[in-house]
Amino acid sequence: VVIYAHECNKNSKHHFKLTADSLIILVANKAVLLYASDLQSSDRALLEMLRKFLQKNSSITVLHDYKKHLGLLKSLKLFDSNNSFDTPLLDTRLASYLLEPDFRAETLENMAEHYLDIQPDEDNLCENEAKQGELDLL
Repeated sequence: VVIYAHECNKNSKHHFKLTADSLIILVANKAVLLYASDLQSSDRALLEMLRKFLQKNSSITVLHDYKKHLGLLKSLKLFDSNNSFDTPLLDTRLASYLLEPDFRAETLENMAEHYLDIQPDEDNLCENEAKQGELDLL
């Protein structure tokens, strides 16, 4: 299970008041993208299903920056004082530090560039809006 909570507003380097705008979950060869607005709807069934799924699979979960993701997942109301998230199988940020302590892998994109020589797209998804006179086809 791979979990990635996307933080659109990255103004703060602190883990306080983190807010996720979407959540991506990969399981085997299937993926789901959930927006925060979907999780905040009046239907609590989806939220409860996700809570149970994440608790059940936390020990086989891979994510980047466990500490930050705890804050992001709490902002989506997936965790609170009644339920917790056990230690994941792998934190890729911690693994990067163990491989090369002098390299700071702030994001997965940084890791892909550094270790795999993959250049990510420069477009920021948060700012990817059509300007006047342009069509937004994506």
